Amino acid sequence: RKSKASRILTTKTKTKRVGSKLVVLKNQSLMWLLLIPTVFALILCHWNPIFRGMITSLFQTKGFKIVEFVGLQNFKNVLHDTMFIKTLFNTFQYVLWSLVIGILPPLALAIALNEVAHFKQGFKILTYLPAIAPGLAASLIWVNIFSPAPGGMLNVMLDSMGLPISQWLLNEKLTIPLIVVSMTWKGYGVTMLLYLSALQSVSQDLYEAAVIDGAGIWKRIFKITIPHLSPTMLLLVVQQIIG
Repeated sequence: RKSKASRILTTKTKTKRVGSKLVVLKNQSLMWLLLIPTVFALILCHWNPIFRGMITSLFQTKGFKIVEFVGLQNFKNVLHDTMFIKTLFNTFQYVLWSLVIGILPPLALAIALNEVAHFKQGFKILTYLPAIAPGLAASLIWVNIFSPAPGGMLNVMLDSMGLPISQWLLNEKLTIPLIVVSMTWKGYGVTMLLYLSALQSVSQDLYEAAVIDGAGIWKRIFKITIPHLSPTMLLLVVQQIIG
């Protein structure tokens, strides 16, 4: 009887295990079914052009037609091109300015806004408004702001203060920083809100204890705020570099 009962129990256990495995397999099948369109889009729109570009870079082409295999000659030609080094330098300079302008000012604004007691929601809305502005409207706004003509917005302000007008985007020393300003302007509010949400998770007890210990505003920022924001900052820096 015991052996028969144990066999029945073993059979029921195996049946339950098989049933649970079937349920897991069914759930995984449904998840993979949902992932198929995304994977297909990635293969078609991302991986396919990348691999085609890698293969095509080893050939001499005429338009989109492959003429002959040249190996690494195309890469050698690029490295010997005098414009390549300048373009590479401009790219690194653009990344540096985008980190300075796109990461630090929103952090300072989030810290300041976190200390504001009144009209906080209004400041959030005003800061986020550029993110919902249409791209064409934003472009026209910045074209008017950076116009080198005397009627440009910034030049009008300089002229009203008795200062000489500037060429702005026509000045090669100002081109990259000004382009970064116009490009990061739309994402400024989003970055600030991400910092602000991370600040909300910092325990106020830490600040109160620091105040009791005599820590000033700058010491609280560098000893409490910045360390707690470091994961968010790292994520935003990586996203900014990729962008």
